[in-house]
Amino acid sequence: MKKIGEITDEFAWGFTSSVSGKHLHSVSRHSRREKKTSCTVTCHDKISGMVETYKIPEGHYSKKEMQKLRNDAVDILIEKLLKKRKSGGI
Repeated sequence: MKKIGEITDEFAWGFTSSVSGKHLHSVSRHSRREKKTSCTVTCHDKISGMVETYKIPEGHYSKKEMQKLRNDAVDILIEKLLKKRKSGGI
């Protein structure tokens, strides 16, 4: 599992999340249903210097669903950056 802000020899990535909805201060069990979350995943190729971002749209996600979406986004971005690096850039 990938961690927030993890760095490898070739790549660094991080997440910026946002939450919107009613009763954001609520601690109730149902508060997650009332919230909409979104996330922007950024991945930096330290070798080429290129940066890619991926936006996870606003929606009602469980914690595990969002973790999976973020991890999948990191995999997509790394693959995309590797292809760009191989082809010589943009």
